[in-house]
Amino acid sequence: MINLKFFSKYNASTSSKGFKFSVDGLHNLPTPGYYFSLYSINPPGDFYQEESDSGGVRANSFFDWEVSTTNTIVYTEGYVKYGEVPFNPYAHFVVDVKSVTMS
Repeated sequence: MINLKFFSKYNASTSSKGFKFSVDGLHNLPTPGYYFSLYSINPPGDFYQEESDSGGVRANSFFDWEVSTTNTIVYTEGYVKYGEVPFNPYAHFVVDVKSVTMS
């Protein structure tokens, strides 16, 4: 679980080391089915522009079938490292959850 009381300052001098981010799973989904999550850093938000560039977007799509249930999906990807991200006080993560309709 995320500790909402913890804040870590971003040190621009160590930005080459970067940071790690992970989407472990999705819980209490509105309808049973398959879901995947896209996440990226904004700005620049290139994926959401008119002419999109998916280079900075990461996705979770590998399910842990032993743990996942009908309303909870657990992913197996683990952490993704973001290195050499320049400091921007307005930067944030965008996590976009999409459902997949299987025929």
